[in-house]
Amino acid sequence: MILSVIGSFTTQTLNKWAITIAQPREGSNTCYIKVIMLCVCTIVLCVVHLTSGNFVTKGVKTILTPNKYDFKHEPIDVSDITFFTFDVKTCHDGHIQLSKTAGNTDVDTYEILLQGWNNGPKTSAIRDKKQGKLEVFHNGQIVYCDSTTSFWISWAGGNIEVGRGQVYGTDRFLHWRDQSPHPVNALQFTSGFGGSGTWTYKTPLKIISTPNDYNFKHTPIDVSGRTFITFDVKTCHDGHVQLSKTAGNTNVDTYEILLQGWNNGPKTSAIRDKKQGKLEVFHNGPIVHCDATLSFWISWAGGYIEVGKGRVYGRDTFLQWYDPSPHPVNAVQFTSGFGASGRWTIQL
Repeated sequence: MILSVIGSFTTQTLNKWAITIAQPREGSNTCYIKVIMLCVCTIVLCVVHLTSGNFVTKGVKTILTPNKYDFKHEPIDVSDITFFTFDVKTCHDGHIQLSKTAGNTDVDTYEILLQGWNNGPKTSAIRDKKQGKLEVFHNGQIVYCDSTTSFWISWAGGNIEVGRGQVYGTDRFLHWRDQSPHPVNALQFTSGFGGSGTWTYKTPLKIISTPNDYNFKHTPIDVSGRTFITFDVKTCHDGHVQLSKTAGNTNVDTYEILLQGWNNGPKTSAIRDKKQGKLEVFHNGPIVHCDATLSFWISWAGGYIEVGKGRVYGRDTFLQWYDPSPHPVNAVQFTSGFGASGRWTIQL
């Protein structure tokens, strides 16, 4: 009964109510009443929001899926990436759809099953369509009723892969190669067959387009408290990444990473100790491409500035330099120039 009454109010109505009762009035009693009513409004707003099925807190989105096999929540746009990490708490029968068209889970879609047939072999699998045959499978417990488990899924180049943890490429337990792959542009979760689920993932993916203009113009990305970042980039050459002590200041206390400069010559990538400074270390050879999105990681832990290919931190390192007098890194910015533009995708 209470929830039905709560549901009859819109968020807009509750907001207006909260603002109205917060207006100053004479008398100490009305002041206490005002504070109490404002707290009640806040609680009601939270209940309405949490019972809606999904919500966002500090960059993490949570989706609640009931015991019903039906992909109802708004599809997650994954058109600019080739892998996805998430956490799930479910007893069994978690399902993920990787679809070509957002909202269409019936055509051109891959389905990942996490622990079906729970009273038997506890089977996880990859399907080529919704409730299709099992292309590959894995038996054994991988999800739990009372604890949250992390997973990653990748669909790069038609290779559908699933692994445990948040580090792409590690602890893989499912892999299937689609000989005629379709694009993956949207992702959805569901439960069912006796199980419900709580799914969480980081949001949003930040996409930055940098023109052919060597100028760090976009809002700096806050990386304070972190020691590495992963990103994807599509550019012909001359991608630049600034690691700065002070957000917005790329002239003092900053490291610069160059991805494939001097494109008509040695195609040099390098680490600099300042904007357009001398090359502290360098690597020659092509590492970016005009027509392909490629993944990289950068780390600045303990004064070691490192750059590698892929999304697995510490793997395939091609640049490393130690700064004997390191400065903190609190902000990251990207730019292009010298004849090239770029498109950067960052998981915040």
